[in-house]
Amino acid sequence: MPRFFCATALTPGATLSLPSSVARHVQVLRLQPGDALSLFNDGPGCAAPSPGEFAATVLSMGRSEVQVRVEQHLMVEREARLHVHLAVAMPANERM
Repeated sequence: MPRFFCATALTPGATLSLPSSVARHVQVLRLQPGDALSLFNDGPGCAAPSPGEFAATVLSMGRSEVQVRVEQHLMVEREARLHVHLAVAMPANERM
């Protein structure tokens, strides 16, 4: 199931128009009315983040607009449980 970041407030039962960038991705994937997708908004810069994901269904497709119905909230943790540390060694002056 495709998963998209949607910076708007998501509530189960709501019908909303996807932002233009997300709508374009939905169109490129050739999703049709009735297809399922997953929306999340717990990223940085979101006014009202909701941890987890929301199942949604495509209602209609327009030339530049996609309408979806938000169905249910799913508590899904996508963060890795392991912490990763990255170290970078600088090469010698001549190779820099």
